[in-house]
Amino acid sequence: PAQRAAQDAVAAAVLGALSPKDTFNLLACDAAVDAAFDRPRPATPENVRAARDRLAGRVSLGWTDLDAAFAAALK
Repeated sequence: PAQRAAQDAVAAAVLGALSPKDTFNLLACDAAVDAAFDRPRPATPENVRAARDRLAGRVSLGWTDLDAAFAAALK
């Protein structure tokens, strides 16, 4: 729980620095890469909340495939 709370705090800080003119997508990665959205979205309060909710509801699988994470981010 403490690690998930820290994860949410980091996501909140980064996403909170965006304006609605910015676009974003939130990728979570462990054994697989999971995107919050099918494409980048405007950083509106509703989209930020939806991304954070998706992250909060995700079950962590315990390890990270960084090659897959970077490939997905660059895509």
